[in-house]
Amino acid sequence: MEDLLILEGTDGIIGLARIFGQRLISDPNDHVDDSLLYDESYPEYARILNEYSRREVAVNTYREYLEKRSKLRSSTEPKDKETSKQQHHERIRRKYSLQTILDDARKEVGRIPGHYVTFGMHATAVELEKVYTCLLSETNDSVRRRLLWVFRRAKLPRIDDILLDWANNDNEELRAASIAALSRVSDPRVHRLARMKAETGKLLGADNGSLDLFIYNFEGGDGLLIKNGLDSIQPDSEDAHSLVVCQT
Repeated sequence: MEDLLILEGTDGIIGLARIFGQRLISDPNDHVDDSLLYDESYPEYARILNEYSRREVAVNTYREYLEKRSKLRSSTEPKDKETSKQQHHERIRRKYSLQTILDDARKEVGRIPGHYVTFGMHATAVELEKVYTCLLSETNDSVRRRLLWVFRRAKLPRIDDILLDWANNDNEELRAASIAALSRVSDPRVHRLARMKAETGKLLGADNGSLDLFIYNFEGGDGLLIKNGLDSIQPDSEDAHSLVVCQT
Protein backbone atom coordinates (compact mmCIF):
# COMPACT_ATOMS: atom_id res chain seq x y z
CA MET A 1 0.00 0.00 0.00
CA GLU A 2 2.71 2.49 0.93
CA ASP A 3 4.20 2.41 -2.54
CA LEU A 4 0.87 3.17 -4.15
CA LEU A 5 0.68 6.23 -1.95
CA ILE A 6 4.15 7.32 -2.94
CA LEU A 7 3.21 7.00 -6.57
CA GLU A 8 -0.28 8.47 -6.42
CA GLY A 9 0.24 11.14 -3.76
CA THR A 10 -2.60 12.67 -1.74
CA ASP A 11 -5.29 11.27 -4.04
CA GLY A 12 -4.01 7.76 -3.41
CA ILE A 13 -3.91 8.26 0.35
CA ILE A 14 -7.43 9.64 0.58
CA GLY A 15 -8.90 7.20 -1.93
CA LEU A 16 -7.71 4.20 0.05
CA ALA A 17 -8.60 5.84 3.38
CA ARG A 18 -12.19 6.16 2.17
CA ILE A 19 -12.31 2.48 1.19
CA PHE A 20 -10.75 1.22 4.42
CA GLY A 21 -12.75 3.65 6.53
CA GLN A 22 -16.03 2.51 5.00
CA ARG A 23 -15.07 -1.10 5.66
CA LEU A 24 -14.44 -0.23 9.30
CA ILE A 25 -17.76 1.58 9.54
CA SER A 26 -19.49 -1.55 8.23
CA ASP A 27 -17.44 -3.84 10.47
CA PRO A 28 -15.43 -2.25 13.33
CA ASN A 29 -13.59 -5.56 13.82
CA ASP A 30 -12.31 -5.64 10.25
CA HIS A 31 -8.50 -5.77 9.94
CA VAL A 32 -7.63 -3.36 7.16
CA ASP A 33 -4.20 -2.43 5.83
CA ASP A 34 -2.01 -0.51 8.30
CA SER A 35 1.29 -0.57 6.36
CA LEU A 36 1.35 3.24 6.34
CA LEU A 37 2.59 3.01 9.91
CA TYR A 38 5.79 1.34 8.76
CA ASP A 39 6.67 3.98 6.20
CA GLU A 40 9.20 6.69 7.08
CA SER A 41 6.78 9.28 5.67
CA TYR A 42 3.97 8.30 8.04
CA PRO A 43 3.98 11.68 9.83
CA GLU A 44 3.18 13.38 6.51
CA TYR A 45 0.51 10.81 5.70
CA ALA A 46 -1.01 11.35 9.14
CA ARG A 47 -1.12 15.09 8.52
CA ILE A 48 -3.01 14.60 5.25
CA LEU A 49 -5.45 12.17 6.84
CA ASN A 50 -6.06 14.55 9.70
CA GLU A 51 -6.84 17.37 7.27
CA TYR A 52 -9.43 15.35 5.33
CA SER A 53 -10.87 13.62 8.40
CA ARG A 54 -12.46 16.89 9.49
CA ARG A 55 -14.96 16.66 6.64
CA GLU A 56 -15.13 12.95 5.76
CA VAL A 57 -16.37 10.37 8.24
CA ALA A 58 -14.77 7.40 6.46
CA VAL A 59 -11.36 9.08 6.40
CA ASN A 60 -11.66 9.95 10.07
CA THR A 61 -12.58 6.36 10.89
CA TYR A 62 -9.47 5.08 9.16
CA ARG A 63 -7.33 7.76 10.82
CA GLU A 64 -8.55 6.66 14.25
CA TYR A 65 -7.86 3.03 13.33
CA LEU A 66 -4.26 3.89 12.44
CA GLU A 67 -3.81 5.81 15.67
CA LYS A 68 -4.92 2.78 17.68
CA ARG A 69 -2.66 0.49 15.67
CA SER A 70 0.22 2.92 16.17
CA LYS A 71 -0.17 2.82 19.94
CA LEU A 72 -0.27 -0.98 19.88
CA ARG A 73 2.78 -1.11 17.64
CA SER A 74 4.76 1.26 19.86
CA SER A 75 4.12 -0.97 22.86
CA THR A 76 5.27 -4.16 21.13
CA GLU A 77 8.00 -3.12 18.70
CA PRO A 78 11.55 -2.08 19.57
CA LYS A 79 12.25 1.63 19.94
CA ASP A 80 15.42 1.42 17.90
CA LYS A 81 14.69 2.76 14.42
CA GLU A 82 17.14 0.49 12.62
CA THR A 83 15.74 -2.62 14.30
CA SER A 84 12.21 -1.60 13.41
CA LYS A 85 13.27 -0.93 9.82
CA GLN A 86 14.93 -4.33 9.59
CA GLN A 87 11.82 -6.05 10.91
CA HIS A 88 9.75 -4.27 8.28
CA HIS A 89 12.19 -5.45 5.60
CA GLU A 90 11.90 -9.03 6.82
CA ARG A 91 8.09 -8.84 6.78
CA ILE A 92 8.17 -7.70 3.16
CA ARG A 93 10.63 -10.45 2.22
CA ARG A 94 8.30 -13.05 3.71
CA LYS A 95 5.26 -11.59 1.97
CA TYR A 96 6.70 -11.12 -1.53
CA SER A 97 9.06 -13.60 -3.18
CA LEU A 98 10.74 -13.47 -6.56
CA GLN A 99 8.60 -16.34 -7.79
CA THR A 100 5.42 -14.64 -6.59
CA ILE A 101 6.26 -11.47 -8.51
CA LEU A 102 7.15 -13.34 -11.70
CA ASP A 103 4.00 -15.45 -11.48
CA ASP A 104 1.80 -12.41 -10.80
CA ALA A 105 3.30 -10.55 -13.75
CA ARG A 106 2.72 -13.48 -16.10
CA LYS A 107 -0.85 -13.80 -14.87
CA GLU A 108 -1.24 -10.01 -15.28
CA VAL A 109 -2.21 -9.61 -11.65
CA GLY A 110 -2.67 -6.05 -10.42
CA ARG A 111 -3.72 -2.85 -12.16
CA ILE A 112 -1.42 -0.63 -10.11
CA PRO A 113 2.35 -0.87 -9.33
CA GLY A 114 1.81 -1.54 -5.60
CA HIS A 115 3.40 -4.85 -4.61
CA TYR A 116 5.74 -4.91 -7.62
CA VAL A 117 7.33 -1.68 -6.40
CA THR A 118 7.47 -2.95 -2.84
CA PHE A 119 9.24 -6.12 -3.94
CA GLY A 120 11.76 -4.13 -5.97
CA MET A 121 12.64 -1.91 -3.01
CA HIS A 122 13.49 -4.94 -0.88
CA ALA A 123 14.86 -7.29 -3.55
CA THR A 124 18.48 -8.43 -3.75
CA ALA A 125 20.72 -7.59 -6.71
CA VAL A 126 20.47 -11.21 -7.87
CA GLU A 127 16.66 -11.08 -7.78
CA LEU A 128 16.57 -7.82 -9.71
CA GLU A 129 18.85 -9.31 -12.34
CA LYS A 130 16.48 -12.28 -12.71
CA VAL A 131 13.49 -9.97 -13.12
CA TYR A 132 15.39 -7.97 -15.71
CA THR A 133 16.33 -11.13 -17.64
CA CYS A 134 12.68 -12.19 -17.70
CA LEU A 135 11.72 -8.69 -18.82
CA LEU A 136 14.02 -8.80 -21.85
CA SER A 137 12.72 -12.20 -22.96
CA GLU A 138 9.03 -11.32 -22.47
CA THR A 139 6.86 -10.62 -25.53
CA ASN A 140 3.59 -9.63 -23.85
CA ASP A 141 3.43 -5.85 -23.28
CA SER A 142 1.12 -6.26 -20.29
CA VAL A 143 3.61 -8.56 -18.57
CA ARG A 144 6.52 -6.29 -19.55
CA ARG A 145 4.77 -3.36 -17.92
CA ARG A 146 4.38 -5.21 -14.63
CA LEU A 147 7.99 -6.35 -14.61
CA LEU A 148 9.06 -2.75 -15.27
CA TRP A 149 7.07 -1.70 -12.20
CA VAL A 150 9.64 -3.56 -10.10
CA PHE A 151 12.14 -0.87 -11.14
CA ARG A 152 10.09 2.19 -10.26
CA ARG A 153 12.05 2.51 -7.02
CA ALA A 154 14.87 0.04 -7.70
CA LYS A 155 17.73 0.68 -10.12
CA LEU A 156 17.85 -1.28 -13.36
CA PRO A 157 20.83 -3.66 -13.51
CA ARG A 158 21.71 -2.17 -16.92
CA ILE A 159 20.00 -0.53 -19.88
CA ASP A 160 19.40 -2.40 -23.10
CA ASP A 161 18.32 -0.36 -26.12
CA ILE A 162 14.90 -2.00 -26.15
CA LEU A 163 13.99 -0.12 -22.95
CA LEU A 164 14.64 3.15 -24.75
CA ASP A 165 12.45 1.93 -27.60
CA TRP A 166 9.65 1.15 -25.16
CA ALA A 167 9.88 4.72 -23.82
CA ASN A 168 8.55 5.79 -27.23
CA ASN A 169 6.19 2.86 -27.74
CA ASP A 170 2.61 3.35 -28.98
CA ASN A 171 1.43 1.34 -25.98
CA GLU A 172 0.96 4.18 -23.48
CA GLU A 173 1.07 1.99 -20.38
CA LEU A 174 4.31 0.34 -21.46
CA ARG A 175 5.75 3.74 -22.39
CA ALA A 176 4.95 5.22 -18.99
CA ALA A 177 6.40 2.22 -17.15
CA SER A 178 9.60 2.40 -19.21
CA ILE A 179 10.07 6.10 -18.58
CA ALA A 180 9.59 5.58 -14.83
CA ALA A 181 12.21 2.80 -14.74
CA LEU A 182 14.72 4.75 -16.85
CA SER A 183 14.40 7.80 -14.60
CA ARG A 184 16.33 5.92 -11.89
CA VAL A 185 19.62 5.74 -13.81
CA SER A 186 22.34 7.99 -15.19
CA ASP A 187 23.18 7.27 -18.82
CA PRO A 188 23.93 9.43 -21.90
CA ARG A 189 21.17 7.63 -23.80
CA VAL A 190 18.64 8.49 -21.12
CA HIS A 191 19.81 12.11 -21.24
CA ARG A 192 19.24 12.20 -24.99
CA LEU A 193 15.79 10.71 -24.48
CA ALA A 194 14.99 13.33 -21.85
CA ARG A 195 16.07 16.17 -24.13
CA MET A 196 14.03 14.77 -27.02
CA LYS A 197 10.92 14.59 -24.84
CA ALA A 198 11.37 18.18 -23.68
CA GLU A 199 12.24 19.54 -27.11
CA THR A 200 9.17 17.97 -28.72
CA GLY A 201 6.82 18.80 -25.83
CA LYS A 202 6.19 15.14 -25.07
CA LEU A 203 5.50 15.80 -21.40
CA LEU A 204 1.81 14.93 -21.08
CA GLY A 205 -0.27 11.79 -20.70
CA ALA A 206 1.88 8.67 -20.75
CA ASP A 207 4.92 10.96 -21.08
CA ASN A 208 4.16 13.06 -18.00
CA GLY A 209 7.07 11.48 -16.13
CA SER A 210 9.58 12.48 -18.79
CA LEU A 211 11.08 15.32 -16.79
CA ASP A 212 12.11 12.73 -14.18
CA LEU A 213 14.59 11.48 -16.77
CA PHE A 214 16.67 14.58 -16.02
CA ILE A 215 17.01 13.78 -12.30
CA TYR A 216 20.19 11.74 -12.73
CA ASN A 217 21.11 13.17 -16.11
CA PHE A 218 20.87 16.95 -15.81
CA GLU A 219 23.48 18.97 -17.67
CA GLY A 220 24.13 22.64 -18.32
CA GLY A 221 21.57 24.10 -20.68
CA ASP A 222 18.88 21.61 -19.74
CA GLY A 223 17.14 24.16 -17.53
CA LEU A 224 16.24 26.41 -20.46
CA LEU A 225 15.21 23.41 -22.53
CA ILE A 226 12.86 22.26 -19.79
CA LYS A 227 11.40 25.76 -19.40
CA ASN A 228 10.72 26.03 -23.12
CA GLY A 229 9.17 22.58 -23.13
CA LEU A 230 6.84 23.47 -20.26
CA ASP A 231 5.90 26.77 -21.92
CA SER A 232 4.77 24.89 -25.03
CA ILE A 233 2.22 22.61 -23.35
CA GLN A 234 -1.22 22.98 -21.78
CA PRO A 235 -1.56 20.27 -19.12
CA ASP A 236 -4.84 19.18 -17.61
CA SER A 237 -5.14 18.89 -13.83
CA GLU A 238 -3.72 15.35 -13.69
CA ASP A 239 -0.71 16.18 -15.85
CA ALA A 240 -0.14 19.43 -13.95
CA HIS A 241 -0.01 17.48 -10.69
CA SER A 242 2.55 15.06 -12.11
CA LEU A 243 4.70 17.87 -13.46
CA VAL A 244 4.67 19.69 -10.12
CA VAL A 245 5.62 16.51 -8.23
CA CYS A 246 8.46 15.94 -10.66
CA GLN A 247 9.96 19.38 -10.02
CA THR A 248 9.67 19.38 -6.23
